[in-house]
Amino acid sequence: MEQMAVLLAPILPHLSEDLWLNIPYPKTAPSIFLKGWVEDQHKFPPHELLFWENIRVLKTDINKCIELARQAKLVGANQECKVFLAVEDNDFKEVLLTMVGDKEGILAAPKSTNMMDDLRFIFLTSQIDLVENGDQVTSLCPDYCLSSEINGKKVNIGVNKADGHKCERCWFYSVNVGTHHEHTDLCLRCADVLVKDGHSMGVKSTVV
Repeated sequence: MEQMAVLLAPILPHLSEDLWLNIPYPKTAPSIFLKGWVEDQHKFPPHELLFWENIRVLKTDINKCIELARQAKLVGANQECKVFLAVEDNDFKEVLLTMVGDKEGILAAPKSTNMMDDLRFIFLTSQIDLVENGDQVTSLCPDYCLSSEINGKKVNIGVNKADGHKCERCWFYSVNVGTHHEHTDLCLRCADVLVKDGHSMGVKSTVV
């Protein structure tokens, strides 16, 4: 995200500065215009490049599994999905576990991620659940599952309908939609944004 903001700055300076100021974790400069251009020594190290390439492959396979559920009319948009993963590569799995997100739903202040490196938002699915093995995936998602390989290690993927209700602002499903005292059709993250900015969603819709 930081590098993208830097690359956009010469073309879209105001948008880039706004993006920079709203990155939700400590940054290396107070302004995008004090950051400077990306230098060779600041690029991703080789192991991180491999990790994000694996994420890209995994996202492609997840989308294939979601398409099976979509063709069967179980889901429409990706945000309607809860994805179950069983990953054989322990190193890959350990990093994924740090990116799963909060079980309590989408929170105003995330407890387990920096909000950017959250698998829900990377894969555009409302929930991600890492389980122990492929048998669990098959048990939880008997109709919509597939197996794949990443770096020669097996990955099992399954899809079910997401838990909770749809947030009318971000369209992600969350178990905490309906719990905010003022914005009952929003997740806690979106409700917090509206409260802080003093905005309104207008006429409230029924939670679905």
